[in-house]
Amino acid sequence: MTTDDIRFKIAEMLGWEELKWENMAFSSERQLQGVPPGIPPAKNTGFRPTHVVPAYESDIKAAWEVLALPSIESWAMKWNGEDAEFVAAVQVDGNKWYEASKVSAPLAICLAALKAVSR
Repeated sequence: MTTDDIRFKIAEMLGWEELKWENMAFSSERQLQGVPPGIPPAKNTGFRPTHVVPAYESDIKAAWEVLALPSIESWAMKWNGEDAEFVAAVQVDGNKWYEASKVSAPLAICLAALKAVSR
């Protein structure tokens, strides 16, 4: 699973709609855009503006939003110095814990959440 796949799946989990990858002008890069959760259509036109989806898999501030999902009951983070990795664990359904280890905390958080939700 690529980081693009992870960002897309996390955005879907958080309630983003109309997700699409857009090429940036004058660049070979793409950005994921969509309608954030809770944005109602305009009364007269039905238009809903799109926004750039945060980089949940690489931005720690954005990754904290993932841990606020209602299905996640508890979470834990630790640093594994031996393997130089962050370990994120999320709890769902009472006693079920799902964890992931990666070199960045945001990526570990996202992967643990994806494991828990797609169980």
